[in-house]
Amino acid sequence: MNEKNISLWIGTFKDKNIMKEYFTVGHSKDGDRVNSLFEDAFLLKDVNDYFREIAFYDDIKKSIELLIKGCSYEEQVIPKFMANVKGAEDYEGNTVALLYNYKFNGSKVLDEGGGYSIMYIGTVSYDQD
Repeated sequence: MNEKNISLWIGTFKDKNIMKEYFTVGHSKDGDRVNSLFEDAFLLKDVNDYFREIAFYDDIKKSIELLIKGCSYEEQVIPKFMANVKGAEDYEGNTVALLYNYKFNGSKVLDEGGGYSIMYIGTVSYDQD
């Protein structure tokens, strides 16, 4: 088994288009990768696009459990987030971002802008078979 980390952000976005714009990775004319607004806001480095899950819900959901239900490794990470995050049942939003194999160590935990607010919640480990 290989222990990995999952970092979680929960946000509220006015609509799906604002959410998509916030998380979209671009490319320069030369084909170089251009960070998303999300990556720039939290100063994220070396994010692997293949190891992230972003979900948007039409309605606000309350509780980390409901927000990340259906994510990869949910049987491991839901109980860990619920046990390790104070007030886990009270977090609410309509958007979640999960970065797999990524341990966020930044100091910025909240980003707010036109039509959105998103907050870093925490990081837990999971076992990858």
